[in-house]
Amino acid sequence: MSFKISRQKILSSPIFSPKRDVVDHLVRNGHKDPTVNSFASTYLVSLTDLLSQNANRKQIDWMDKTSFFEESFLAVDDLREGINELKNTLYACMVDHDAQKPISPYTLLAASFCFKFTQGIGLGMGLLLGKGYNVELKHRFKPRQITLDLCQPDVFAHLENLRSQIAKKEKFNQAIAFLRSLRSAMEVLALEPVLIDTGQHEPIFQQRTFLDRTNEIANQLVGLSDFIAWVRIKGDTEHIIRTLKPDKGLYGKALQDQIADIQNRNRKAGYTRPRQDVELEITKRQSQWSQQSGFQPSQQPQGTSNVPQGRRMPACSKCGSQNQPDAKFCNQCGEKF
Repeated sequence: MSFKISRQKILSSPIFSPKRDVVDHLVRNGHKDPTVNSFASTYLVSLTDLLSQNANRKQIDWMDKTSFFEESFLAVDDLREGINELKNTLYACMVDHDAQKPISPYTLLAASFCFKFTQGIGLGMGLLLGKGYNVELKHRFKPRQITLDLCQPDVFAHLENLRSQIAKKEKFNQAIAFLRSLRSAMEVLALEPVLIDTGQHEPIFQQRTFLDRTNEIANQLVGLSDFIAWVRIKGDTEHIIRTLKPDKGLYGKALQDQIADIQNRNRKAGYTRPRQDVELEITKRQSQWSQQSGFQPSQQPQGTSNVPQGRRMPACSKCGSQNQPDAKFCNQCGEKF
């Protein structure tokens, strides 16, 4: 019998998945990479603190206390959406293992408001004139094109062009510092995501050798229960054959009665004939053959037979039939001599 080499499950490994609320995790627990920890401590902690302090309010006064912004404010919904969009961006980086993701303008708005570089991302006089905010929308923020350009993955390839469009250079540098820190954290998280145990497991298989499989089947064959066989047909799969337990055998009178019954059935069905009839037919056939071939068998004295001297044919005491000299049972009725 030949056995196939199969894989065997030997262990199970827990399945981990990227954490959905990665911002909360980084604020509370940090990351093993210092680049991510630097971004979390410098920016994420302040953003989440600002939202928790104003969660029940509708708007927040501008933190950049200049005469230019005294009459303006940031909607708390915009701040909340900016943080949520940042969660989604970081989560997408971890799931796809790809840091080349665009940043939401709401994330850039929330950061610029919290860290006072709104004028560095293209938000300036347009706010008061209605170009930066749209009061008719549920979310008041309406980003300009330069703000959208700063959110793209290739922003650092166009810094000079973007810098020329911003009057407040120091504010622009603050915005670029935020973007560099965020982009560096995204690259690390794409390679080393924050993972949590899902509670599920996946099997670990190991390739088994022919000898290992052969020994296992040999042990299984030895341990099979009675009346069970394990077979394999060529070109087919293995099968388990379960046989019936045989009945207890017959002995003594019950055996003799069954033998007698079988003999009677054989006689009635014509399977057997009396010995005298068989001998008579043999003699007749011999006579016919002798006449056809011209051979004359030697005549024996009357009362003699073909049985060698000293070996008489025993007669059955039950039915009287003649039997062979070495017979132990009567050929006619089965009686034991």
